[in-house]
Amino acid sequence: DLPSGDGVLPGKYKIVASYANVVDSVNVEVMMDPRVEVTAKQKAEVKQAVATYEELVSKANEKFGKIQEARKTLKIIDALISTIQDTTQKEWKEISKEHHKSLDSLEALFMDKEGLKGIQRNPNNLNAYLRTARRYIGSSIGKPGDNAMIALNKAVSKTQEVVDEIDQYMSSDWIDLKEKVE
Repeated sequence: DLPSGDGVLPGKYKIVASYANVVDSVNVEVMMDPRVEVTAKQKAEVKQAVATYEELVSKANEKFGKIQEARKTLKIIDALISTIQDTTQKEWKEISKEHHKSLDSLEALFMDKEGLKGIQRNPNNLNAYLRTARRYIGSSIGKPGDNAMIALNKAVSKTQEVVDEIDQYMSSDWIDLKEKVE
């Protein structure tokens, strides 16, 4: 099953469903739960916090994708290196090794290394910051509380820190490598 999406704010919506060649729609009105004393404004504040969180996840996902692309490119370079002269090959292997280390350290900004035994929790990687923010925001019924906003602001800062580090590598070391290869 796919994860459920975010709740919707009270209002009128048109739901469109399709299956095979059949498309149908229905108009619905979502109302506030009368059992919960939360205003539409408070629900909108939660929705805004969730939107900020989702932007962070999207930005982090994009940058992690850049690391993965670089790793694939580096593997192709490694394969090509094996076909050149020994002296040049040795030099390129050293250069490649350094770039693999750099990519490993960039990945470590997101998560722990694979293959670790037991339960591993690193409170300093980006995934930990994002999970914490999501937990606090997700537990907000009304306006997100101070702890939720602190966690979200920490996630914003950590995401920017990681993005900056990746951008720095991609705009300097990675460009240098690509120029050497060409």
